[in-house]
Amino acid sequence: QKLELEHHQRYLEDKDIKGRIFLSDQGVNAQISGPETVAVKYAEWIKTRPAFGKLNYSTFPCPGHAFPKLVVRNKALVSLLREMPDLPVTDPSQRAEKISPQRWKELLARANDDSEEEGDGGEGAAKKTKKPLVIDVRNDYEWDTGHFAGADRPVEYNFIETPTGREVYNGLEDVDKDTPIMMYCTGGIRCDIYSTVMKKQGFKNMYTLEGGIQNYLRQEGDEGWKGSLYVFDSRMAVPPHLDSTREDGDLPAVSPCAICGGQAQAPHLNCANVDCNKLFLACDKCRPKYYGCCCEACTRAPRLLRPIKKEGYYAKLHTYNDNTDVVSSSGGGDNKNKETHSNSSKQKHIKKSGGKNSKYLPMGKVSASVSSKV
Repeated sequence: QKLELEHHQRYLEDKDIKGRIFLSDQGVNAQISGPETVAVKYAEWIKTRPAFGKLNYSTFPCPGHAFPKLVVRNKALVSLLREMPDLPVTDPSQRAEKISPQRWKELLARANDDSEEEGDGGEGAAKKTKKPLVIDVRNDYEWDTGHFAGADRPVEYNFIETPTGREVYNGLEDVDKDTPIMMYCTGGIRCDIYSTVMKKQGFKNMYTLEGGIQNYLRQEGDEGWKGSLYVFDSRMAVPPHLDSTREDGDLPAVSPCAICGGQAQAPHLNCANVDCNKLFLACDKCRPKYYGCCCEACTRAPRLLRPIKKEGYYAKLHTYNDNTDVVSSSGGGDNKNKETHSNSSKQKHIKKSGGKNSKYLPMGKVSASVSSKV
């Protein structure tokens, strides 16, 4: 692993690429941004590396860099593998069956067809196919931004909290292990890995969406999808058409405004009260209402952040603590209102750095499922 890491670090040394690249025995998981030709060339270079010949990646337009810096390290592909490193994720027979976006669309329609009777799996002419169940294995706040119809909200705030061992995924406690389970996530990695856990738990009929939500929206459009898509970069949310260079409307969220209950707009906000830091959605009217806080009570908290922005990014908490940007509630005033409003316009702020015609690979998943170790 260390040698492979060094090869990647040397290759990227003088490249205009930023993002996160994790290398492990199981493969590579990366989200990067950069000029399209540079990013694609790197992805193609990875495919020339031993054991990475079957790597899959996708590109999406972005108005500028979507990450503040480049991080390349040896690390588990997802958080769950840090706790369960021996999961057989490189063995296709131990994972769910990957299905195309077209097939997913067909099954999704069945899963949401209230008129379809659920079969009992019995023999003979009366036998009927069991109705599929849709589960979202992302985090709860990702679901709040947008999700597939029929998928209940996850109870987990972080993927590492997803049930393992004898405890099954929320809502599946009394489900027949032969029931078709449709699992999805943003790029297809988390659900692929979690399917090995569910297989150990006895579930026999599982499907994962090939390429994840991103691939579905690209190939099939937004039929069966609700809201916008949460992404783990500076944009935090993108529209269903996935092109964040287009200024063609709002980013509607599925969950309501946490303040008034109306139609919320993505992306999420973090409460400006340091001791709260709640991740919440708000409508355009309520975003500046409490000066970046989630409620009126938080505006009176002793420690409030005044957002620091550099190239579209907020600074880490220690930056505020070391400067004068953690202020008392009496020191917030109109300046805090203005800063909070600029947060709601984050995408426009970032667009200034790239221009409409520049193409980047912001959330181009670079992932590989390999049978041999790196």
